[in-house]
Amino acid sequence: MGDNTRHEPSEQADESSNGPQGRWGVLMEPILRILVVDDDANTVRGTRRILDQAGYETAGAYNGEQALARVQADRPDLVLLDRQLPDLDGLEVCRRIKSDPALMDTCVVMASGQHTLSDEQSCGLESGADGYIVRPVANRELLARVEAFARGIRKGRSLREKAEALLRHRTASPQPFGDDQAQQLLYEVQVHQVELEIQSDQLRRAQGELQLSRNRYAQLYNEAPIGYVLLDRTGAIRQANRTVGELLGRPAKELVGQTLASVFATEDRDDFLDYIRALWEGTEDRTFEGRWPCADVGIRWVELCGRLERGDVLQAVDEPRLLVTASDVTQRKTSQQRLEQLNVALQAGNDELERFNRLLVGREMRMIELKREVNELCLQLGWEPRYALDFAAPAIGSRDVGNA
Repeated sequence: MGDNTRHEPSEQADESSNGPQGRWGVLMEPILRILVVDDDANTVRGTRRILDQAGYETAGAYNGEQALARVQADRPDLVLLDRQLPDLDGLEVCRRIKSDPALMDTCVVMASGQHTLSDEQSCGLESGADGYIVRPVANRELLARVEAFARGIRKGRSLREKAEALLRHRTASPQPFGDDQAQQLLYEVQVHQVELEIQSDQLRRAQGELQLSRNRYAQLYNEAPIGYVLLDRTGAIRQANRTVGELLGRPAKELVGQTLASVFATEDRDDFLDYIRALWEGTEDRTFEGRWPCADVGIRWVELCGRLERGDVLQAVDEPRLLVTASDVTQRKTSQQRLEQLNVALQAGNDELERFNRLLVGREMRMIELKREVNELCLQLGWEPRYALDFAAPAIGSRDVGNA
């Protein structure tokens, strides 16, 4: 395409391919129709073969005038147009197609192996082209680019079909009469007006759905069981949800502009500032627990977890911010403190029990010593020992064994 060697088209080169569904005009279902325009017959033939195998229906043209005639007669969905043609420049062909009210919706894609610079591609797009393909191009890339344009064409075709159906429902004679250019132009204007109405209605529905999604997000954000706080580099609160306000006992909007450190108890502020500084530096991944004085409940313990956000896409904010979550852990801290108190009391009880046990053991040891002395006296007097001190069985003839 666009080389110096000329290849005359064969007798069948410019005929439409049958395609997988038949010839143009007898398709059972719409298939994308593509007109390949190039002064090199081999390029036209090779491109058509690739597109035919992919399921498209193609035709060929070899100069500008022939291309305009084929576009007028066959109304293709897409025109792959060479920039360098022997008679009319590809830019002029594109301009004529786009300036014709009956053809202006035709997708025109410029293709060139010579005019590949950025400015040259810009000229092609400025002439009305819908895209630009630089040759040489691999078969897979060519098919991918054509399919990308095909998706847009199918959407446009669906929109036009809806518009024409709606126009037929509204108007007694919605079709243009004959070949009169004014009638054709009026019809196209009517169709485009209905298309705009449909798109406007779709836009309104999309905006309604978007607003509904925003409302749901706002509800989830404000009614979340944990607080969300957005901090700037100075530590000031830029955004806070309703839960944060409830934790502090005041409206969340009153917190905006204040530093988050200011809501902490005095004894916790320095530790909190160290925690925030570490978050900004990216060296902190732990949580922080501190006390928030609250007017209605006194001191409230909160657990914070922070993460560095690089930007806010929804609000077009590029500066980094800290997203901090706040959870009420007062009940847990109260339980921990109560558990610590119980542990202290239990330890004191254990110490007292240990002391008492030591007293009991000392008393038992003293009783054993006394019994041993009695047994020794009995032996000196020639009597049998009165007490059995082996703790196995009492001595024979002993009485009140175990009693002092």
